[in-house]
Amino acid sequence: MKETTNSYAFADFIRFVAMCAIIFQHSFIIDKALLMNDPVALKVYFGLKVIAKIGSISFFMISGYLLTSALERYSTSDYIKKRLKNIIIPYVIFVLLYLILDSIGAFFGKQRISNLIELPAFIGSKLVKTLFHTSYWFILNYFISLTILLSLRKYLYNPILGLILGFCTLIYSINCHLEWFPAHHTTAFAGFIFFLWLGANLKKNEVKFWNLVNNTSLWKWSILLSIFLFANLLETFYLLTTDKEVIDSSLKITNIFYALTVFVVLCKISQKFKLAWFEPRIETYPLYLIHPIFLKVIIYAILPSLPSVAKILMIKNETQVNYANIILYQVLWFVAIYMISLFSIKVLLKSKLAWIFGK
Repeated sequence: MKETTNSYAFADFIRFVAMCAIIFQHSFIIDKALLMNDPVALKVYFGLKVIAKIGSISFFMISGYLLTSALERYSTSDYIKKRLKNIIIPYVIFVLLYLILDSIGAFFGKQRISNLIELPAFIGSKLVKTLFHTSYWFILNYFISLTILLSLRKYLYNPILGLILGFCTLIYSINCHLEWFPAHHTTAFAGFIFFLWLGANLKKNEVKFWNLVNNTSLWKWSILLSIFLFANLLETFYLLTTDKEVIDSSLKITNIFYALTVFVVLCKISQKFKLAWFEPRIETYPLYLIHPIFLKVIIYAILPSLPSVAKILMIKNETQVNYANIILYQVLWFVAIYMISLFSIKVLLKSKLAWIFGK
């Protein structure tokens, strides 16, 4: 497979896998306190999250890889305008929709306010939460990272810039343990620029990159992947014993090496897969936008009104907690949320509402 051509089928395959990984992480929600009395279930739960912790880094890598080709055709300002046009309108629509759904809690449920004077502050807090502590963080982070990198465009292929950006990422990796500042990867605006830079430089040196990918056997990459996954799990389980704020950050040093190795493996095996029914190029962004809406509606609106159904679909009791149930619920919730989201966008993309996704 010669990726020196304009064929980017591998990018679509990585988009597909990365989006599956992100929805897998988000789809099953359980109170961590319920898991504390079952160490095996606790490790299985976070182990599954860790295995799927590849989405953010993969998307930044692919964006960086495609950025190099785009910059051959567009000026910096034209490229940013193009990205804004296709991405920002859908982003604003879905952030507002999510914010409205979240703000309804001011009038119902446990977060109900007692006076309308409290409403502006309530909505403000929900907006901050939506932008920085939900999956919608990614788009804001992406544009900040992209803007910073493009402001340094003339140094884009300079190894020194890569070292500086890599050092910034390393600070976040160390901070997962030392907690000098909030460790959530959703606020790590300087932590992901490195992966944009790295993707752009892989494209710039694509002949060497694809020679490395194709001329190294899959079993060697698989061994390396297994080593980094094992290290990732060990670091995660160690963080569980230290009661740190964030257990499964994308920017843990072991997760970075794991995610980068997964990226290479996906590049290598992508030529063996045909995504006939799936269309990652047009469906990935809509999937990213819409799946949090379904999660919000199902978990906080539908299930509370159907307690008998909620009892079956949610783990709310310690007696339900065991490693087998954790695996079962995680997989079934992922399949359900993914398919509901996918069918919805396939319908919407063929309707007059396709514009809400920037189409």
